[in-house]
Amino acid sequence: MIKFFFFASCFLTATLNSFALETTPVKAKKFNHYIGLQANELIRQLVNLNNNTAANTNPYLLTYSINMIKTNWGLHAGIGYDYTSITDKVTQINRETRVNDLNYRIGAERKFTLSNRFEASAGVDYLVGWKSDKTFSITVNNNGSVIDSSVTTVNTKTTSSGYGPQFFLGFHITEKIMLATEASMYYTKKEEKKNILNLNTEIELFNNNQETRTTSNLNTGSDTDDFSFNIPVALFLIVKF
Repeated sequence: MIKFFFFASCFLTATLNSFALETTPVKAKKFNHYIGLQANELIRQLVNLNNNTAANTNPYLLTYSINMIKTNWGLHAGIGYDYTSITDKVTQINRETRVNDLNYRIGAERKFTLSNRFEASAGVDYLVGWKSDKTFSITVNNNGSVIDSSVTTVNTKTTSSGYGPQFFLGFHITEKIMLATEASMYYTKKEEKKNILNLNTEIELFNNNQETRTTSNLNTGSDTDDFSFNIPVALFLIVKF
């Protein structure tokens, strides 16, 4: 009986060791992923680029691409958001401006390996933009007999959409990190709607503070078509995995 347990334990140990030595097959990688962040200001600080370089008008701060390794075809997207608040405290006109600007795009592309260091792609994008610009201003004039105050609100909304080709070129700093730029040719159609609301109040100081109010409300709009060529000025720091 003791021999039986001895041989059984040896057999069990050998079996477990054989299973431990077997490795689970690793699945072949099917996709490459690219996440990019626009880094012009960071690179300008590090490299001390000349301030006379061309202005960067690329609104897509964050990009993402997914490509099949077998065919190099894939999808890419980009998004950018900017918020600006300006308050005028110097002049007698109390003015405050708030701007919200959102842009995003999505498209198809194919990547090309040019060398061990360089990688490129070509594709077509569909893009959408939305911008809201609100300005509030208050003016008050007192000439001794009449106090004249005016409150004006200007609300401008711009929506845009378009399409066009995009070209990408990346340089591998390491196997997983790239510094890249892009050029594009986009046709866009913009629609702008503006509303100007003004409330004016007059108070006659020598006439029992008699108050007179007038209101005006003006709506305007415009449609524009634009074809632009965006040169490769924006620099993206990209992680590939």
